[in-house]
Amino acid sequence: TDDKLILKMDIEGYEWEVFKRIDFSTLKQFRQIVCELHFLADLSFIYALPILRKINRSHQIVYIHANNAAPENIALENGKILPMYVEACYLRKEDYTFIKSNREFPTELDSPNIKEKDDIFLGKWNERI
Repeated sequence: TDDKLILKMDIEGYEWEVFKRIDFSTLKQFRQIVCELHFLADLSFIYALPILRKINRSHQIVYIHANNAAPENIALENGKILPMYVEACYLRKEDYTFIKSNREFPTELDSPNIKEKDDIFLGKWNERI
C-alpha cells in the first residue's frame, strides 16, 4: 500500500460520514489530511467526538482556521467561539516529532473568508503542534 497519500476534502458536511466509515488502516495511509469540517457547532458531541478521536489516533492537527462565512456560531463559556466551519490540516504522527506550541489561531498569515466580517479568534486550539 502507498503511505504517502494526501487526503483533501471539502464536501459540505459529508466528511463526517466519510471519516466515520473509513477503516482506520486506510486512514493511516494518508500523510496529510486537509479538510473543511462543516456544522461543527451543530453536531452532537456524541457523534463528532468519536470521529475526531479516530483521526487524532494517527494524525496531529497542525493548523486550524475558522471559516467566518457561517451565519451562526456557538459562544462558549470561556469567551471563545465554536465555529460552524473550520479548515484543518492534520499530519500523520509517525512522520514527525511534535513540540508544544503557544500558537494562536488565526495567525498573521490568515485572512477572513468573508472580508467584510471579522475573523474568528480560536486561541490555542491544541497544545501539541
